[in-house]
Amino acid sequence: MSKKKITLLTGAGFTRNFGGLLGDQIWSLMFSCPAIQENPSMKQQFLDGREEGYESIYGQILELPEDLFNKEKQIIKQSIAKIYSDQEEFILSQKNKFSKILETLGKFIGCHVNNYFTLNHDLFIEKHLINYLTNLKHNKIKFDWPQVPTKIDDHPEYDLQLPKREEIVEISNSGNKVKYIKLHGSYNWFDSETGKNRVIVGGINKERQRKKEPLLDEYSRYFEHCLESSEYILIIGYSFNDKAINDVLERNVLANKLKMIVIDKLIPGGGGGLLDSMLPSQTGPYAIHNDRKVNLRRILASRFEGYYLVDSIYDFFLEKTGKASHMFKILLEKMNLPLYLLD
Repeated sequence: MSKKKITLLTGAGFTRNFGGLLGDQIWSLMFSCPAIQENPSMKQQFLDGREEGYESIYGQILELPEDLFNKEKQIIKQSIAKIYSDQEEFILSQKNKFSKILETLGKFIGCHVNNYFTLNHDLFIEKHLINYLTNLKHNKIKFDWPQVPTKIDDHPEYDLQLPKREEIVEISNSGNKVKYIKLHGSYNWFDSETGKNRVIVGGINKERQRKKEPLLDEYSRYFEHCLESSEYILIIGYSFNDKAINDVLERNVLANKLKMIVIDKLIPGGGGGLLDSMLPSQTGPYAIHNDRKVNLRRILASRFEGYYLVDSIYDFFLEKTGKASHMFKILLEKMNLPLYLLD
């Protein structure tokens, strides 16, 4: 059986199911860091940049002159490194809770997904899901890591430096492996020029940050290229707040009949926060404005081919066995995929 043309896109809401942190949580932990609390200018910068996101604040501080702001740079680097390190330890401590469902999820991805894009910076896929990727015959398969960064000497095992522009080769959408692409960088990646600064893209300056790294620029090009030939894009845990991503989705949904399937978290009291925010009413907190971003999100919401509300990703799996639940089977039927693969 040939692999379906499915692209997977995950945001922070996906890893949250396994113990990962959301952006607002990381901002709060950094803001609460004693070294930042003791530095009035940094504390104020975090307060002023609350809406921009912790990634933007991180990037802004790293761009300050080295000779004048070396202390601030060291504080921000140490703070973010500790938060992500602590997160990795916590996720590892939860492994027994999610190992069974990863067998089913790994089988689904291995059999049906051509390209897996993520906006996350954590190492959940590299350290956990990668061990469960299988094909139709239950054989282990590997992720393809396009343009794999270079290992940095005298750094921890997972620390990698991104390639320089002259080292970038155009990525081809071919082969049997599942390509895994981190569109916003990774907390264990370091910049191509100096190898000193972590590549963590986010906040309101995403596009400018992406353009600074040749590999991320190539990843963005490849993302659009993949959607041009994909039948479905399955989206989990993405808030639709990235203009560049939304623009690519809009172009391909309208021009290439790309079908969007979205999994959203059910909020207390009923309803989905994502869809409510994407379809604002004339009054209230989500009032319609003459704003390109708001209108684009409305257009994308109107093009959802499927929208599934769950308490968590665990709703797609049986509690005792980790096999596909009725909800997962409904999702497979929606995308015309065979059910026996997950038995």
